[in-house]
Amino acid sequence: MTGRAALVCALLLVALLAGVLWWPAESLSPPAAGSIAAPPTDSGAPVPVATGGSATAAPLATLAAAGDCVEPSAGVNLTIGANVLGLCVGPAQSTQNGGRREHRYVAADGGSLTISAEAGAVASIVIAAGNTATAIDAACDGAGCNGATLGPADADGRQDLSLRGVQLTAADGRVVLLEARLRTGPGLACADVGISLLYSDQRSAYFCPLGGGGTIWPDDDHAVHTVRSFDGETISIDTDAANRVMAVRYGTFACRRAACRGATYDGARTLQFAGTRLDGPDRGGGAELSVQLDGRIVLPASSVIE
Repeated sequence: MTGRAALVCALLLVALLAGVLWWPAESLSPPAAGSIAAPPTDSGAPVPVATGGSATAAPLATLAAAGDCVEPSAGVNLTIGANVLGLCVGPAQSTQNGGRREHRYVAADGGSLTISAEAGAVASIVIAAGNTATAIDAACDGAGCNGATLGPADADGRQDLSLRGVQLTAADGRVVLLEARLRTGPGLACADVGISLLYSDQRSAYFCPLGGGGTIWPDDDHAVHTVRSFDGETISIDTDAANRVMAVRYGTFACRRAACRGATYDGARTLQFAGTRLDGPDRGGGAELSVQLDGRIVLPASSVIE
């Protein structure tokens, strides 16, 4: 190839490269200012619309899923339409007023969840709004709090609180679904009275007889002494004319006559238990659950009816 031909080829190659670099490539262009690329979705969930200004309204978002909360905090999920709000709440602040117990859980944004209980059942639930844009007030009452259950009290009077699909109603009519597994605060101190409960499956609890009590006489030779806890549980003791214990009942657990070893009544106001075993109902198919009672109960002076 002559020197002139080589020069022509070099010039043609330079022109070709310049044309390729000049050619527009739309797929490489940056998005217009202010636009945000989002992946396609077929969820059908409504897209929040800004109500004013240049900022986009933020949807309710999962701020903290239940598994993300660090002890002693616990997770609470609120479902409002297609949106879920997850919150971490602190330990229960539990108080007692007569026969009503109130458990209040506070979130980091200042909002709170308050559960009131009477006779061992949830009586009401109230969500008070915090200071975030997604805050909401909602409540349920009585039978309307279906899905909220309290477990038995442990040795400190604490209870498991399960909230499964509980429907609360907001002031604007929206329905809020509540999901959580919480723990209440300790129960009231029982001073020098109360019954320790040890179940055969190694669970333990404490019966605090501060809900009142009394004695009735179905006949001259038979007395029934009953005491209640604030959670609505009862222990009943049957005695004969000589103040001997004939039966003891606690929920579905019971003993009769000679099987009630360690249970005594002093004929005045004190009921004593020392390793008294109560058996659960016989359901067949193996060993049944039992509970052992230890401690003492003093009946209120005004409860003994002549």
